[in-house]
Amino acid sequence: MRPLEKITRALRFGILILALPTVGHSAETGRGTVETLQSRLNEGKVDLAYEPSHGYLLGLLQYFKINSASQVLVFSKTSSLTTLISPTTPRAIYFSDNVYVAWIPDSKTIEISEADPAKGARFYTLSQKKKHVAIVKEQPQECLGCHQSSHTQWVTGHLMMSVHTTTDGHVISRVAGYADGHRSPLSVRWGGWYVTGTTLHDFHLGNMLPSDLFPVNEKKSFSGISLTSLKRKIDTSRYPMPTSDIVALMVMEHQVRMQNLIAAFTQTSQEIISSTHAGERATLSALTNSDGFNYALSSLLEYMLFRDEYELKGTVRGTSDFAKKFSNLGPRDHFGRSLRDFDLHRHIFRYPCSYLVYASGLRKAPGIATTLLWRRLGNILQGVDRSPPWDTMGSAEKKAVFEILMDTNQSFANVIRADQISGNDRLGKKFDVTDETSGPYDRTDLRPIAIKNPESNSNLARR
Repeated sequence: MRPLEKITRALRFGILILALPTVGHSAETGRGTVETLQSRLNEGKVDLAYEPSHGYLLGLLQYFKINSASQVLVFSKTSSLTTLISPTTPRAIYFSDNVYVAWIPDSKTIEISEADPAKGARFYTLSQKKKHVAIVKEQPQECLGCHQSSHTQWVTGHLMMSVHTTTDGHVISRVAGYADGHRSPLSVRWGGWYVTGTTLHDFHLGNMLPSDLFPVNEKKSFSGISLTSLKRKIDTSRYPMPTSDIVALMVMEHQVRMQNLIAAFTQTSQEIISSTHAGERATLSALTNSDGFNYALSSLLEYMLFRDEYELKGTVRGTSDFAKKFSNLGPRDHFGRSLRDFDLHRHIFRYPCSYLVYASGLRKAPGIATTLLWRRLGNILQGVDRSPPWDTMGSAEKKAVFEILMDTNQSFANVIRADQISGNDRLGKKFDVTDETSGPYDRTDLRPIAIKNPESNSNLARR
């Protein structure tokens, strides 16, 4: 029996457990987890590069394939290494899709963490003392005071805050109105962070100390905090990069909440399934009838499809090649489109679906839960489910996201194709191309067309 026939047969019985790789995604394949790194260090299979200025930092970035341009700098004392963090020696954070590395000048340790949806975020430290074999130590309990709360969906997760600080970086209070992720106006973001880049017709709280505060309605607020260089703030020569790129901050901000939502979805599914001591039909029923599972599923999809995204007031520009290198990670569909393509005029990304739809975290979720996720996502993108908030998505953007996923996410595509064959959930309907929110597509077949004026048409079917 062919694989697709097996999938179709399983779906006719209302259940399918998938354990399939994601096609085309290279950012998380091969080397990855911190535990794997320690094993390879112990076995002598890898030797982390060490150099006096940064210790093992550059070696870690190379091992985890983390772009140094992802560097973002936080000067608020919101880490356990508070004595070393200050506005003149901010903490540098570097990230990939699932690993974070934090470094401070003169620190004896490097902090490492990874997103593990099944177990929650994992936190480690690496001694900066040069040894024959570098040693990574896990910090299982020390970080939970901040990293397990309502801000992390009550799972052990990563956390990004916006705070008011004293002149030396001590936290005075959280910024009122700030919601983590891509949901908040720029005007309440990045308090306690350095930000390099520009924002058109908007402002943020980055780069600001108490001496910089002024009424936000003054004209000065649109120019006083936009920096393209940090040379007047810190000694940039001590850091691998002289930037704290605004685009990298926006991506990390989106990513942190998305990872926590994936973890909440995964762990909620695991708890329900483990408490159901029956067959597949009973497990399916337990999930679909669970308020907790349905809430986790809806919350994940709403955020994944950017239904709660803050709409930018104008163009955002970074100060490094982060955006270019991030976009080049792909994967791309047969039209050359990628969920990593940026907009940066009204929205972060050109297509309204998170690139973390490819994340290893979703592959670690129980197969039946992932199948229900893909089926619900397919219903939304094909117009079967038009209930709020999915009714705010234009048909052209739904079609673009759907086509990209069918080309680049094998797990999603297998469920959708099997549903189309078996007739489950009324999938396989034709797209409604009469939606006035379709955007700059050729109305004949909704394939992307050449855009003559990128500045005016960069949103590409975003609403």
